[in-house]
Amino acid sequence: MKSKQQFYTKILENFDRLSHDEIKRVFTQLSNLYNTQLLVAENLEEGVIAINNEEQILFLNKKAMFFLNITQDIEGKNLDECISSDSFAYIIVELSKSKTTIENTILQDKNSGRILQINILPLGHEGRIEGSLILIFDITNLWLQSQKLKRVEQLASLTTVVASVAHEIKNPLGSISIYIQLIEKILNRLEIDKDNSEELHQYCSIVKEEINRLEDTVNSFLFSVRTINLNLEEHDICKIMTNTVTFLQHEIKETNIKIEINSKEEHINMMLDIKYIKQAFINIIQNSIDALKDKKNKNIKINLHKDNSNVFIYILDDGDGIKKSNISKVFEPYFTTKDNGTGLGLTNVMRIIEAHNGTMEISSEQNIGTEVLIKLPIMSMDKRLVSVK
Repeated sequence: MKSKQQFYTKILENFDRLSHDEIKRVFTQLSNLYNTQLLVAENLEEGVIAINNEEQILFLNKKAMFFLNITQDIEGKNLDECISSDSFAYIIVELSKSKTTIENTILQDKNSGRILQINILPLGHEGRIEGSLILIFDITNLWLQSQKLKRVEQLASLTTVVASVAHEIKNPLGSISIYIQLIEKILNRLEIDKDNSEELHQYCSIVKEEINRLEDTVNSFLFSVRTINLNLEEHDICKIMTNTVTFLQHEIKETNIKIEINSKEEHINMMLDIKYIKQAFINIIQNSIDALKDKKNKNIKINLHKDNSNVFIYILDDGDGIKKSNISKVFEPYFTTKDNGTGLGLTNVMRIIEAHNGTMEISSEQNIGTEVLIKLPIMSMDKRLVSVK
């Protein structure tokens, strides 16, 4: 490349002495060189932007225009003039103004959901910094795989301990439950005044409620480390969602929540395990109910639709929302913001969805609400095992 630069520099120095044919030949070579380099740049999977020290755009390829949502040629213009100030791309502009090397900075485009890696390098020529080179990589799939692997590793590290402790707790709980029932039978036989009898029965009821709560917690821990064996059968997912809401009707009415289910299709039949899918839906809707308890307007909207390959389930609420700092943690085992939570609810939901070859995403804004998107393949014919070793 350096020899070519020297060649063209020499041509310029002797330009006046060149014949018409020689000039034509040189310009043909330059044109071919430009077209080849442009072809390479336009077919890169990475977005490439070159700007000078005045922030003017020297070059950007099609992938960069796609990432930045730019639809027209903006070479020669200032980059910040072509990008909305509320766009994620504006962060790239601000980073470029620092005039420093930036490597492997991760940004998320909220509009598209893409995870992008940004590198900003100095653009130099003959020892002088003449601008910056911005490289944009789409690492969405890599990021999702790394998060999935992280969850698996976290679960695996605690599998043996959790299973052992859970079983040790479960056995005495069963014994305590039996003895409480025996105590209640003795109380019924004893001649105790009404007030004392009611008080003792009340205490027994509280103990039984606490036993049930502990058993639910233990069962959640055990579920999180067990292999999911799917029993795939054809079911109508619209009907499953309706039945799930009916099952939760008491909690919904008690908290004055308005819940709405919308689907363009009356029936959406697909292969799934009804027990596990219903369990996942119950967990997500109960989270929405909890988020709405202290709200004046209490709404949950559930939208279902499909394309040729997938079913999309959106569960939206206008509850408290989730802090930005917590969004990336919600699927991590044992992470919870609830006073009595185990931190395994969404972890187990994710395992169920992934066992069906599906995906799950959560977007949320504090004090505005939360949206859960579940995508499930319609033709999930192959039985799949998800195990944590």
